[in-house]
Amino acid sequence: MFNPGRIEGGEKANIVAEQCRMELDIRVPWGCSLESLKKGIAEHAPDAVIRETDVAEPTLTPPDARIVRTVCREVERVYGTAAPFLQWAASDAKYLRDRGFDVLEYGPGEIPTLHAVDERVGVEQLEKAVDVYRGVIRAYSS
Repeated sequence: MFNPGRIEGGEKANIVAEQCRMELDIRVPWGCSLESLKKGIAEHAPDAVIRETDVAEPTLTPPDARIVRTVCREVERVYGTAAPFLQWAASDAKYLRDRGFDVLEYGPGEIPTLHAVDERVGVEQLEKAVDVYRGVIRAYSS
């Protein structure tokens, strides 16, 4: 996933721009090669000056990790079913994984409003998430 979040260039609307500057936010999914991605970008923009900031390899918590099994069990208890999937976005989980922690992201929300202007969580979803979190805490506390 990528977002060309900022594009600047040109002097006026009726003059062809001599330069263009673009800032991309690229989220590299697990299993993709960061080096191949960088090479592909450079090949498509051979005259570009590319500056990288906050670059990180994709990370993955093994599906058989205790945290994954525990959260899935609790989600299934509350919702009746659980289907873990690879997250295609980026988060602070990579920093925890770099320190040796297994990490799983879970929380309530509605996909159509995710990161949108009207992002929201219903009260029922929030209450169910609390139930899941309590179950996870109980599992790790015993």
